[in-house]
Amino acid sequence: MKRLATILVLTMLVLSIMPVVFAECSTCNQKVSLTTANSGNAEDTTDEGITADEDADTEDAIVRQAIKSRVLVAKQRLQVAGERIAATRTRYQITRANYAAAKENYIDAKQKIVAARTRLRECEDGESEECVQLRQNIRIHSKDFLISSADKVLNVLDKIKERIEASEMDEETKQEQLADIEEAIAEIEDARAVIEDLDEESTDEEIREATQTIRDAWRRTARVAAKRAVGRLANAKIHSIIIRSEKLETKLETMLERLDEQGYDISAADEYLDDFKAEIDSAKENYDKAKEKYQEADTPDEVDTVMKQANEYMRAAHTDLKEAHTILKDLLRAIRDTKQAGTQASESESDSSPAEEAEEEEETESEEDEEEL
Repeated sequence: MKRLATILVLTMLVLSIMPVVFAECSTCNQKVSLTTANSGNAEDTTDEGITADEDADTEDAIVRQAIKSRVLVAKQRLQVAGERIAATRTRYQITRANYAAAKENYIDAKQKIVAARTRLRECEDGESEECVQLRQNIRIHSKDFLISSADKVLNVLDKIKERIEASEMDEETKQEQLADIEEAIAEIEDARAVIEDLDEESTDEEIREATQTIRDAWRRTARVAAKRAVGRLANAKIHSIIIRSEKLETKLETMLERLDEQGYDISAADEYLDDFKAEIDSAKENYDKAKEKYQEADTPDEVDTVMKQANEYMRAAHTDLKEAHTILKDLLRAIRDTKQAGTQASESESDSSPAEEAEEEEETESEEDEEEL
């Protein structure tokens, strides 16, 4: 069956090339003429003395060149796609390494603060040189801790940004989510700049204010944007499966219509197709409800509640798609059984017709689509 599909593709490729070839060769074809007298054993020649065999060789060369050109274009496109994938993988690895480094710095700074505070509590003389140095160390470690906290948040936002850019979201939604993430990044960077101004002479009040600045930036903007973006990413994956499933519906409908026209009993398969459509419609409805909920998550106070409701719709859509996948297996099995049963004896005794071969190829595509559900 794969060999048949390959032959069909090559045939379509050659057929698409032929009009170009004929157009390019129209001039040389006009020059070809056959000798009319005393040509018993002589070769056919053109007015210019070019033989018909040579002209055919020229046409073959043009066809080969056209095929080579198309293959070259395909290779170039494949190379560009490979470069894009490699660039995306590199960016992801860099982002992941930065996140790991930021997380390590965060843990290290936090441990140093805890250790310094423990020692300060044990300090008997609050004004001794050791105790004064411990308080200065806490201020320094507090700055390192707050900066590592900001870097950790920034790296989380960068990872989400990378996922959005590589996602299957529609362009409008993608730009909307990227704008939200960029706004959150800007606010965290502003908070980080405030922290950068701290030093060992900073007062406890200044440290508390800097701490509150980064907390507010995270809670007010970054956390909301991050949660909403992660939800929309999951939503986009469900949507892409729904789109492919709807295309598969069309293929299956066409296949059953052809079988029906040829006299096959498609009643069982038709029932499965109706059930399949119902599950996809239900998944789409739950997807739309989840999408609406994600758009409602605008404030820190409501983001958790709204996201919980949206996730419930997403789980329902996922359940619908899983059920559709189960039904699809039964549907394809019913189609195969229908073909094997065959109500037209003459067709069952003869070789497969081109229409049947086309249906087999179409069924293969349906099975490949099934694997993606």
